[in-house]
Amino acid sequence: MTLPMALPGFDAALDEVVAAVLAADPTGRRTGTVMRQSFDQLYDGGRTGVYHVDQLSPTQKTHLGTFVEVNMAKEFNFETVGVKFDYRIAGHDVDAKFSLSGGWMLPPEVIGHLCLVMQASDDEARFDIGVVRASAEWLTAGGNRDKKVALRAGHRDKITWIHRGARMPPNVLATLARADLDIILSKKSGQQKVNEIFRRAPGRRISRAAIETLAMQRDPLKRVRRNGGARTPLAAEGMIIMNGDYTWQRNIVTALGAEPPQEGEFVSLHITPAETSWTGPQIVIEGRAWRRGTPAEALANASELPEILQEAGKADAGT
Repeated sequence: MTLPMALPGFDAALDEVVAAVLAADPTGRRTGTVMRQSFDQLYDGGRTGVYHVDQLSPTQKTHLGTFVEVNMAKEFNFETVGVKFDYRIAGHDVDAKFSLSGGWMLPPEVIGHLCLVMQASDDEARFDIGVVRASAEWLTAGGNRDKKVALRAGHRDKITWIHRGARMPPNVLATLARADLDIILSKKSGQQKVNEIFRRAPGRRISRAAIETLAMQRDPLKRVRRNGGARTPLAAEGMIIMNGDYTWQRNIVTALGAEPPQEGEFVSLHITPAETSWTGPQIVIEGRAWRRGTPAEALANASELPEILQEAGKADAGT
């Protein structure tokens, strides 16, 4: 693990805060999960049908920073210290600032103090997080009606980045091709919409929040499982739906050469029997090898799909 570059001895408190956050989340996975959770919390798609920031009003967008601030504190058990500053990290007062654009607005009381600055793009499924001291000489003059100021563009290099361009769990509804999304949304029922996203996004991680948004119902598993959910009609087309809550299902997706779903996510795949000459990614179920295939290949061999892959709702087999 390599500490992001900061001038040695220049700002010991800043270095200590950076080290503490990096030690708690060396890969950025936990912070990325917080960002995904915060976007989904803001959208509340299961009730509103909203799945993208462009569907929100400017006032609604301002609430995202509050969700990020609160969820970061919960995830990392940051000590919250009251009105003036948001957290105490490594013994130092730190204010949390989130912005969709990186234009963090800083109130007068934090000038001269440390800020944990964060930004994220749901379209790109990427986020940045770093620490900066809000030194007066690096800030804009004047400010807005609330006397808030911003970091000058020429001084963004003063930020010590902890994670830059790090991945967060994707929002499949924000990144699907518009033509595919339009077809999904044109379906009359929530169940039809859920079925269609699995058809049109094979190999893509599909979150529980995306299922809730399409189904407009708080029981996404009912819309996915067999006997009434998506697994039944899609099995007839040679498609499987794997659940990231189960190790054996994640392992199947990985073995077939796709990115595995994480907890609370699903991945659909077209599969077909693998030829004896096939040397690419494959799985062996009940003595028979299977590989990813085209929709036509999968449909042609759907009747042979193993029962365990059609059901895929069993308890974790630990494999």
